[in-house]
Amino acid sequence: MEWPGRGAFRNEPENHHTNEFTRLAAEPPTNMTHIPPRGALEHLGYRADIDGLRALAVVAVIFFHAGFKWFSGGYVGVDVFFVISGYLITSIILADKLKGTFSIASFYERRVRRILPALLFVMCVSLPFAWFLMLPDELKNFSQSLVAVSIFASNILFWTKSGYFDASGEENPLLHTWTLGVEEQYYLLFPIFILLFWRFGARNLAWIIACLALFSLILSVADSRFRLSGFFLAPVRAWELLLGSLLAFASSKAPIYSRVSRLQSQLLSGLGLVMILGAIFVYDETTPFPGYYALVPTVGTALILAFAQKDTFVCRALSFKFVVGVGLISYSAYLWHQPLFAFARIYSLTKPPEYLFVVLSFATLVLAYLTWRFVEVPFRNRRLFSRRQIFAAALFGSSAFIGLGLLGDRAAGFPGRLSAQQQDLLSFKYDSFKGYQEGRCFLMPRQNRDGFENCAEGTVTDIPSVFLWGDSHAAHLYPGLHKLLADKGRLTHLTASTCPPILDTDFRSRPSCRGINEYVFDRIVKEKPDTVILAAQWNIYDWRRIERTITQLRKAQIRNIEIVGPVAQWFGSLPSVLARFDLPFSKLPHHTTRGLNLDVGRVDLEMKEYLRGRQVNYISLLAILCDQNGCLTRVGDKPETMVSWDYGHLTDAGSEFLVAKFPNRIYSQQ
Repeated sequence: MEWPGRGAFRNEPENHHTNEFTRLAAEPPTNMTHIPPRGALEHLGYRADIDGLRALAVVAVIFFHAGFKWFSGGYVGVDVFFVISGYLITSIILADKLKGTFSIASFYERRVRRILPALLFVMCVSLPFAWFLMLPDELKNFSQSLVAVSIFASNILFWTKSGYFDASGEENPLLHTWTLGVEEQYYLLFPIFILLFWRFGARNLAWIIACLALFSLILSVADSRFRLSGFFLAPVRAWELLLGSLLAFASSKAPIYSRVSRLQSQLLSGLGLVMILGAIFVYDETTPFPGYYALVPTVGTALILAFAQKDTFVCRALSFKFVVGVGLISYSAYLWHQPLFAFARIYSLTKPPEYLFVVLSFATLVLAYLTWRFVEVPFRNRRLFSRRQIFAAALFGSSAFIGLGLLGDRAAGFPGRLSAQQQDLLSFKYDSFKGYQEGRCFLMPRQNRDGFENCAEGTVTDIPSVFLWGDSHAAHLYPGLHKLLADKGRLTHLTASTCPPILDTDFRSRPSCRGINEYVFDRIVKEKPDTVILAAQWNIYDWRRIERTITQLRKAQIRNIEIVGPVAQWFGSLPSVLARFDLPFSKLPHHTTRGLNLDVGRVDLEMKEYLRGRQVNYISLLAILCDQNGCLTRVGDKPETMVSWDYGHLTDAGSEFLVAKFPNRIYSQQ
């Protein structure tokens, strides 16, 4: 493959300002109160190291989404992109304003040429894969994302539906477009903001931007601290783009590195690179983000942009031809990687092997180069496509995808693509509101401890009392325990989604979990039940922290502590796994390994060994559900007898089947 070289983007509006800036001194604007000195801004010509920085960012993001453990914090590559984008876009606007040639239409034209052609092309290629690989619910969600991406609001859509680190996000082909939503919302407002406040002068304008950035950072910190789930939203991210904007203002008269010694430039740019790499390799999904932690990669990026002059080690390292080539195609690479990974996961019905993601990562670069060569470059050429043609094509393409998305959403993902027996299976809906006591004893994501009702069943004092505590994977045991203890014991059921029974711990996706657990524990201390059952989707938490809970329960003199291990879990959902067999329900296999998440078995074995000798009882659900043929899928011949109704939450039939096999010490007097 021939990588684009140093001069490949002589017309690249985001990273090549030589012509604009070098003419500035010779043609100073006459309508400005401040005239920049001769040579001002001309240092902001093409910088290969910026493309190298883009390469580092996009590789980090790709490897993070591929699941490579060394890149556990690779998601910070997005934050690096935000700072670069804010810096380059503001530099363009400043140059045009100082020359008196700034035009909103020209600005938006550059944005359309840069963003839409490649984006629409990738979306178009994704359509047939979505049609043939996705089940109706999945295609319906994909259709909604087509609409949101086309109006640059996908960040808002994904904010309302799921989290960036949710398992479901791995199978969302367009999840990564949330960053485009943030950037385009910024691009829509920022030039208008500049026009409105330019009259106050560049210095005052920079101070206003600094105040806005500080306000956005405060929002980001509050979101991170109080777990407000604003990861996708522009107000929480705007400070990162504005940091780049402030850097552009600071560089408007002379390069920042000219104000320090050569040694200081080496040290500061080197520190910036260490900060970015540190975040990439040290952060993980449990890191509160963005908030204060986002300062590390963003400030690191700013240090490189400010101090990586040509003869520094960082500039030389980032300017290698291959690295620069990856940076030049980084936008297309970013667009391609998530659809490739998501469709591979959907097709495989299991966790694909690591080598496949290595292959797909390389395929991402190949497709990115081809897209850059035959889509990006031609559409940026004004001699090939005029402004009118570009805007017309953008309007037509966006409208087409909006129409297709609305059609797919209205048609509920076109279930007619499937056979009647598949449709019958997938039409099964479980009533978790009734089954799990949702909203009363099983709290939903936006509820806090005040949402709990009494949730105690049975008043007779001479029968054993059982207390169920945990997240949704505890709540799904309630139907079985309710039936089992109807005449054998008293049951109290206090559970909350995404809130494991781990004391003194905060969770990113559950802001009120600590308070909920404190309330539940206080109830346990007050009521002194005979048995406390702790259950959760342990494989998504640091389950070893359960030691703290065990210790406190022992101090509270709880006689019997039962820890229920993880249930069998499926990639996608159990109904979707069974639907792909395309058989009448009564002929579907009782046990299968197809689509089974094998990592859960490892966690089950580790928990069993870890809890040995800790004065607790461990109940392995996998020992009940699974054998050499796989894990149990159904306990009868009708869809409602499936063990799980989604990836791993139990139906009433599944819950009753499992709990009936629990040891009788739970409901017998000892």
